[in-house]
Amino acid sequence: MEFLNSHGTMYYELHGESDKTILLIHGFPLDSSMWKPQIPFLVKSGYSVLLLDLPGLGQSLYKRALSIDEMADEIADMLQTTNTTPCCVGGMSMGGYVALSLALRHPDCFNKLALIVTRAEADSEEAREGRYKLAEEVRQNGTKAAADIFIDKVLDVDSDPKLRDVVYSIMTKAPAAGVVAALEAMAQRPDRIATLPEIDALTLVMWAEKDKAMPPESARNMLTGIADASEARLPGGHLTNMEYPEEFNRALLRFLES
Repeated sequence: MEFLNSHGTMYYELHGESDKTILLIHGFPLDSSMWKPQIPFLVKSGYSVLLLDLPGLGQSLYKRALSIDEMADEIADMLQTTNTTPCCVGGMSMGGYVALSLALRHPDCFNKLALIVTRAEADSEEAREGRYKLAEEVRQNGTKAAADIFIDKVLDVDSDPKLRDVVYSIMTKAPAAGVVAALEAMAQRPDRIATLPEIDALTLVMWAEKDKAMPPESARNMLTGIADASEARLPGGHLTNMEYPEEFNRALLRFLES
């Protein structure tokens, strides 16, 4: 399905027929297909699953680059237009940055928040410069420049080779312009630490034991800053939902039913 407005077209899918809907927002440089291991389980458990491709990624085509806050505003607009109030919004990594923005800018859009291998801190100056440098490489050489770096950030070298192939394929299909826009949006995102106490949604902070992209300290900062937050410690690395779907799904369901 497509949500059209003056900025472009956001692609989304709805799986299931329940009035209890969970919205899942993907990470970088991926798209909504990263959530395939969650769809059958959540639908069988009595939920509808709403997936979308962030602006410029997957099948979402936009006329210009959007900031993280503008992406959140687009999602809020889509939810309002489609008359959808999710029982939970879950955001993974970059999707978590968008979910945090959504929680702060549009708190009435949903009831529960799942922050999945993500962080509230802004980039350090070094990390910011790294994103800008990579964005320039993608401009010059295409999406493969980002995929070659991020595949080893999101998966261990000893991960299932078939899974690595699937993830790498998703990454390399991302439009180069969208990858550049996303890198710049992440580099320019604001620090959310001081505003975490403003989040009043029941929150689950999900972090992975071998995550090379998001340190445990980031999870602790969110657990400390958000008043009504609990944690789920998961096995594997950054793409824990794809590496260990059973453990991930059980932890998410416990939260949804709490």
